[in-house]
Amino acid sequence: MLLLEQERPISQKELGDALGIDKSNVTRLCQKMEAEGQVALQRGDEDARVRLLSLTARGAKLAQEVEQASQDRFALLLKAVPPSERARVFEGLDLLSKAVNALQSEASDDEFER
Repeated sequence: MLLLEQERPISQKELGDALGIDKSNVTRLCQKMEAEGQVALQRGDEDARVRLLSLTARGAKLAQEVEQASQDRFALLLKAVPPSERARVFEGLDLLSKAVNALQSEASDDEFER
């Protein structure tokens, strides 16, 4: 999904940072996606060690299908919540999102200090 939102190829490091996963897991993920024809890998222009990722047509189609399925599932979930309770649900989700971001920020700060 992250690659679908990008307007340019991104590096494996950028992908790992955005997903919060380490280099070896990003490498394996990218190799699997490349083998399945979902991403194209190319070397960086300025640094040949950098691997740039972009979605293939097949990868973009799959990402769009996943996004649509996610939106459909969320719509069904929302229908199951009484309208009078929806604001509370969104407030709870907002708090949860802020907590996750705070934890990620703390983890990044800890990693930076090492």
